[in-house]
Amino acid sequence: MREALDVYVSAMGYSPRLSWQRSPVWHEHSRWAGFSAVAAFVSREDAAGLAVSAPADGAAARGRGRRWWFRRANHEPASEPQDLDVRVVPASGDTRGLAGQEPPSSDEVLVGICYGYRTSQGQWWFDRVSAGARSAGVSLPEIMAELTELHVLPALHGHRVGRALLQSFLATRTEGSVLLSTPEVEGETNNAWRLYRRAGFTDVLRNFLFEGDPRRFAILRTDLHQMSATSTADGSRTE
Repeated sequence: MREALDVYVSAMGYSPRLSWQRSPVWHEHSRWAGFSAVAAFVSREDAAGLAVSAPADGAAARGRGRRWWFRRANHEPASEPQDLDVRVVPASGDTRGLAGQEPPSSDEVLVGICYGYRTSQGQWWFDRVSAGARSAGVSLPEIMAELTELHVLPALHGHRVGRALLQSFLATRTEGSVLLSTPEVEGETNNAWRLYRRAGFTDVLRNFLFEGDPRRFAILRTDLHQMSATSTADGSRTE
């Protein structure tokens, strides 16, 4: 959990002190119906080549040493996509769509995380999105999943880690549709938008406001029967 939260704060640009504020929330989510999670690992050798230093052994890895490691990951990402041996591993005991994967070893470094669960009334995010959809006259499927978190260390941007995580997470889902929210970006020009569009996510709501957050969000949806299409190397899709 600590390493996953370190990835989260590094990807979001937050202070490491905020990581444990999210810990109770993530633990709670892990108990919700339909929860599934995947994590991306690369070898320590590949991580070293990308200026992502693995934590030292022992007590130093639990203090400033670990935080320093993830701050270094904020250096400039790769300018062009590069092939990287990324291994995506499901959460312990959850092998839907990822059967046969070995657990991570001490020779691997955690570089990305993704999780979600089945939507249900009473969930803060889903209740607000449902209300917004009703107000806009937009119908939603009866059974859906929410993609709650997807984060990759900034040093690994451009190495298709996010795509590997997203495809693996969607493979764990049994629902027909998956929803997510992402901040609005002019021209949809950031990595997250490009990833979601290539994966077939389409608009549900745009410029949506959650109370307590001044940012505007897009609510996006993909129907999983469309994911039978395969992605080519340039990100296009073919049946």
